[in-house]
Amino acid sequence: MKKSDRTREFILSRCAPVFNQKGYVGTSLADLELATGLTKGCIYGLFQTKESLAVECFEYARALIHERMDCEARDKCNSIDKLRAIFDMWRTFPDYWPIKGGCPILNTSIEADDTNPLLQARVVKALETWRRFFSSIITKGIRSGEIRPDANPHVIATLFIALLEGATMMSKAYNDSASLGIVLDKIDEMIHQIKKQ
Repeated sequence: MKKSDRTREFILSRCAPVFNQKGYVGTSLADLELATGLTKGCIYGLFQTKESLAVECFEYARALIHERMDCEARDKCNSIDKLRAIFDMWRTFPDYWPIKGGCPILNTSIEADDTNPLLQARVVKALETWRRFFSSIITKGIRSGEIRPDANPHVIATLFIALLEGATMMSKAYNDSASLGIVLDKIDEMIHQIKKQ
């Protein structure tokens, strides 16, 4: 890996939590310099603008969460076990988020809605990636005979995401994981209901 690539990765790892906690508008250049120990010239020499850095930091943060989900799913042999493993992982949140500040999709969506079309487009793309991920697991489960053939992968994936993001927002607002626990229990019920008996 070239030095510039290592520096770029370092900046993303240090700045992504800042954007995730303070938001695009709330993050100043001084915050970024403090987080990295680098000068404005060094940071913007690699990222050109604050917006381009914010977009790449969002992608970096989003990828950390998706990689955790993918890793949990990859270790399991069948679709039902993959889904259960993913949602069991979510039970470790909010204490063990891969990035400080909570879910970057939720945080960025709230801030960027109607204010930053570029970031909002990345949020939509992230949600679609997530929905395809869940839909793919469910579709494979239908094909293998584990999941009922009348289960609708798109609808179920959409419900999973909406429930998770809503519970994440409530857990953050109340500063406890009770809401997340309630929703994850409900998702467990949903997984049991779609399982072919």
